[in-house]
Amino acid sequence: MGLVEFTLSGGTLKAVAEFERGALVTVAAFGGVHLLRRVWDDSGEGILLCSEQEYQRALASGDEPLFVGFPKASLVGDDDARSQI
Repeated sequence: MGLVEFTLSGGTLKAVAEFERGALVTVAAFGGVHLLRRVWDDSGEGILLCSEQEYQRALASGDEPLFVGFPKASLVGDDDARSQI
């Protein structure tokens, strides 16, 4: 899914459509580090993400992966991180 931009009170706010399980996204983590992660679940304003290794383990075992919740505002459009997978 893509990003839809609109402005609010002079600043830019990015609203993100729903993501499907398994979608690749780049998220700005603590310290501004950009990480490539897989979507596990989309809860509206927040999104549950896991590493590629955890995602593949969960698919193979049928268990839930170890995931971390992020606000969708933490998602960034950094295509350079995609080459790390």
